[in-house]
Amino acid sequence: MALYDTLFSQLDVSSAQLLVTDSDFRDKDFRRQLNDTVKSLLSLKVVPIFNENDAVSTRRAPYEDSSGIFWDNDSLAALLALELKADLLVLLSDVEGLYSGPPSDPRSKLIHTYIKEKHQTEITFGDKSRVGRGGMTAKVKAAVNAAYAGIPVIITSGFAPECLTKVLQGQRMGTLFHQDAHLWCSFKEVDARGMAIAARESSR
Repeated sequence: MALYDTLFSQLDVSSAQLLVTDSDFRDKDFRRQLNDTVKSLLSLKVVPIFNENDAVSTRRAPYEDSSGIFWDNDSLAALLALELKADLLVLLSDVEGLYSGPPSDPRSKLIHTYIKEKHQTEITFGDKSRVGRGGMTAKVKAAVNAAYAGIPVIITSGFAPECLTKVLQGQRMGTLFHQDAHLWCSFKEVDARGMAIAARESSR
């Protein structure tokens, strides 16, 4: 958290850490308070930084919550995006996006638009990411869950210069997950502008 504080302070921006656990999201009062807290922080121009509260978490294993559900930073991000009704969720990795196979394999191709019906049985995952603890498998699972619940998701590289700015500008970045992606199958490519419009319209 100290690193976030240092980096944001260089931009004259304040940040605040919010700790959550897997069981918190089953509590309606907590979820209501969560929304109110985030809205209050944003109104004060404070960036909320979410983290799992490991000290009181009820998880029995590193990647399971109290109900045996997969749990990592990506699934946490998806839960928060759904709860806060985000317009878009961006999951950052150390590779450009989702590939058809291990990124180190020259035969693997970057998938610009993920179509569940087409890609879920065709993709071969490589090693876990160097950042985060769940790897690309966790990111895809979180992205699919969020996308099919109505939140567009993009997986892209956090090492790409100005990656978030480019995503918000509608430039083609990484892999897009969208609940209507299967309707675009007849198009060979979905351009960046189309991706941005689709993501924006779906949030209205």
